Amino acid sequence: MTTMTNETSNSRTARLAGVIATSALAFGLIAAGASAAVPQGPSGNAFYNAPDKLVRKAPHGKALRAQAAPQQFQDTYGGATVKRILYKSTNGKNRPVEVSGLLMVPEGPAPEDGWPLITWAHGTTGLADECAPSRDTADELGGGYIAYANATINNWLADGYAVVATDYQGLGTPGLHEYLIGNPQGKSVLDAVLAARQINPAIGTRYGIAGHSQGGFASLWATRLARGGYLKGRTLVGTVAYAPASQVSRQAHLINNYTTPNGISGLAIQIIKGASTQMNRTKNITKILNPRVLSKTDAGLSSGGKSIWQRFYTECSFAIGTAAAEAAPNGIAAADILGSFDNDTNLDGVFDNPIARELDRVLKANEPLFSNVQTPVYVPHGSEDATVQPFFTNDQPQSVNFFADGLVYILNNGRGNADVTYESFSGLDHTSIITDSLPTLAVDEKLNDWFFPTGP
Repeated sequence: MTTMTNETSNSRTARLAGVIATSALAFGLIAAGASAAVPQGPSGNAFYNAPDKLVRKAPHGKALRAQAAPQQFQDTYGGATVKRILYKSTNGKNRPVEVSGLLMVPEGPAPEDGWPLITWAHGTTGLADECAPSRDTADELGGGYIAYANATINNWLADGYAVVATDYQGLGTPGLHEYLIGNPQGKSVLDAVLAARQINPAIGTRYGIAGHSQGGFASLWATRLARGGYLKGRTLVGTVAYAPASQVSRQAHLINNYTTPNGISGLAIQIIKGASTQMNRTKNITKILNPRVLSKTDAGLSSGGKSIWQRFYTECSFAIGTAAAEAAPNGIAAADILGSFDNDTNLDGVFDNPIARELDRVLKANEPLFSNVQTPVYVPHGSEDATVQPFFTNDQPQSVNFFADGLVYILNNGRGNADVTYESFSGLDHTSIITDSLPTLAVDEKLNDWFFPTGP
């Protein structure tokens, strides 16, 4: 069933903690604060780099390291045991990689069937190691770039859910992060589920997926992979994809509409940078970039002798996006980033350059859209979202809501048997869709219904 309403319940979902059993788990699970025999690994940033041999030989989802997270995370997620974790996954070329993240488990005894688990996928932070949420410190990520979701995570912890939060491949760990490349990001989200229970066996086998923006994209990809049986012995109950990045290729063909520098500018460069990691090597994207993007001496875009293209290796999205969004002549309009986009604003248009067409191929191949969804999917989205914009009219005569109709139609595709719901929240933007009380209540009710369909 597909709905497009703004109605939510006025009552808060009952806290799951009230129904938690106080007895030990009958099937031998250890207490919530305990940990299985997973090595702690070294402290500091050395934690993020495991021996290549260990990574190669491990199965996907293998917990490689786990240690108590720094005090700042214990303070942020009060009432929970917080660990920094490292586990095995794969990158966009299906090569083995280590992925980092955080595992948060409520204090106290677990329910009889183990803690219900939410695997959380964060929004855009950047491409560099310093941008990994588990490294979030004032001198690295900064800017509160992920802090907006902390209240939501704390709410889930208080309600009796354990939460595992991936950093994604290449954020914190070796290799450039493959931004908006679906397979590795979906696998990062799912492999964290396997690792979490190895680190704390008091976590149950049922899990939900949730993510925002880039994380909404990753959540839909994880749902797609889970449908294919990627996680054996685990049960997915449903997915929440807040304002998911989607239909990027279609939106890319509208890039010439962005003729003044704004918040889309830095994001567009980051999307192109991420896509370039999967492009054919003979199609070098730098050949069609505006020379300003590659200039190490550009007055507005470069910094410290690095071009804005190079700054992605050491800086996060906030700093780069701020520079790109500066008023002319310092910033850069999204329409000026590539030199070979055509001027056709029709969504069926194609790029007029073979390199740009290769970029388009990668963007299309990584759309998080698929048919025959077998578990519930809920997509809350703010009507005033200026980052993942919900309203497009081009080539969509049946509706002004291009995003909603396109996403839900392809998810269902006339054959899906799941409840796929897109819900537009009037007046909310890209961040407030997470922080506002109305979507918070709606998501709480969805999770409660999915995890406890017959009531606690």
